[in-house]
Amino acid sequence: MDDLYFEDFFVGQVFESGPAILSGEEIAAFAERYAPLPYHTGRGGAEGSAFGGVVAPGYQTAALTFGLFVRTGALRACGMGSPGIDKLRWLAPVRAGDALAVKAEIVEVSPARVEGGRDAVRIAYETSNQRGEAVMTLTSLHFVRRRPRGAPEALPARVRAFANPRYEPGAARPVFDVEAASAEITAWPGYAPTPLVALPGLAAALGVDFAAWKDESGRFGLGSFKALGGAYAVGSLVERHGGDPGGLTFAAATDGNHGRSVAWGARRCGAKAAIFIPGSCSPAREAAIAAFGARVARVDGGHSEAVDACARAAREHGWIVVADTAEDPADPVPALVASGYSVMVGEALDQWSAPGPPTHMFVQAGVGALAAAVCETLRARRTALAPRVVVVEPEGAACLVASVRAGRAASAPPPVRSVMAGLDCGRASAQAWRALDRSAFAFATVDDGGVGPAMRLLARSPYGDPPIVAGESAVAGLLALAGAMADPEARRALALDRRSRILLFGTEGATDPEIYRRMVGAHDGGGSP
Repeated sequence: MDDLYFEDFFVGQVFESGPAILSGEEIAAFAERYAPLPYHTGRGGAEGSAFGGVVAPGYQTAALTFGLFVRTGALRACGMGSPGIDKLRWLAPVRAGDALAVKAEIVEVSPARVEGGRDAVRIAYETSNQRGEAVMTLTSLHFVRRRPRGAPEALPARVRAFANPRYEPGAARPVFDVEAASAEITAWPGYAPTPLVALPGLAAALGVDFAAWKDESGRFGLGSFKALGGAYAVGSLVERHGGDPGGLTFAAATDGNHGRSVAWGARRCGAKAAIFIPGSCSPAREAAIAAFGARVARVDGGHSEAVDACARAAREHGWIVVADTAEDPADPVPALVASGYSVMVGEALDQWSAPGPPTHMFVQAGVGALAAAVCETLRARRTALAPRVVVVEPEGAACLVASVRAGRAASAPPPVRSVMAGLDCGRASAQAWRALDRSAFAFATVDDGGVGPAMRLLARSPYGDPPIVAGESAVAGLLALAGAMADPEARRALALDRRSRILLFGTEGATDPEIYRRMVGAHDGGGSP
């Protein structure tokens, strides 16, 4: 892990340690000195105690917890001590041979209130044994220093890579109509391919031959690739209803970008739109949707709850749901949405300028529709040397990794949560899974800790690359690439080396300007959004 400072911490950020086994000798030695009670030392009646044998002193568990957390490197450069702990609870006894691991979550980030004061973060710890049972929890405040002038930006990227056991290049059945979508969208007024930006400095720093970024921040003025999908589906559905938008209302569930596209598409066609957003959707993203004349409903819960609320309302009112996900693989609407996404993929392949085709495409996934569009576009192109598609999800919303394990479209284990709002999805699309099941080379998860640093690295490249405005959901692929190049096991699993040529999809720009400013800073290097 790179050195972290106060600027790199955010609420919801999680650090996880490796396991440590507590031996009987360690328990006895600690107990003899600090807690000489029979059920800790093993002398004088431990078997007859309430524990039925020797258990570790609680404060030994606490000390081990802090040691494991420190070894994650989170406080290596910035730690300045702690004024104390709160809410210490011992939940289960720890015995000799138990393997303990720590999960530490940032629950508060507190800048100094006065000049010369101390910045601080509050951390909630949970220590678990090898059976996944929580044995102790506590919360502590830590003083941390800000990044010194000239210190390099950190990119804390933890990646877990999962090979696809059913990978079979070229075996996927066609699901989307790539050619029809391209013909329609490229004829829209104002259409222009978004740029593919070469990042030679980043490639050299990561240790790959070439890297390029497909920059969707300017797509049709909507700020993301989603402009292609929802709007294309709306137009196609109007045609299927005889070309008359009168009386038609299109409904969608969204964390922001998809709903904006559906609302824009409905206004272009003269139809109405009803958009359902989860409780976590930012006010700025809600306002951007409403600006196209859509009716917006905020739903308690997350993305899945918004999807369910949208479906219920559509059944009640006779609205047409425009979604990029469906439990029915034969549902035609998600195929239309993903077909629109394929235009971006085709542009990137046409714009590729490196000697030799891309060896890898890192593509982020929510329900999987974009990743499926990538695989479908490659199939349609019938390239002899097809790039390996690596599908990347947040650790907290990994429904496609769950699908790999289940062998079918599945749901991520709750709670589903990620700061990458557009990827904060708990259920995989059954239709997308049809395309990904055998076409995706591998799947990977990344933690939220690197999102802000990755956004800042792109905005102010320390390697001399052009500045890029990238939103939270745009950087997942970069985090997976950076994490894998720093992890020999993940690098082998993804077949990466110095000859690799990487295509990254920058799926959104600053679709919420306030969040972008908060995570990147006012001087973003690419123009304030």
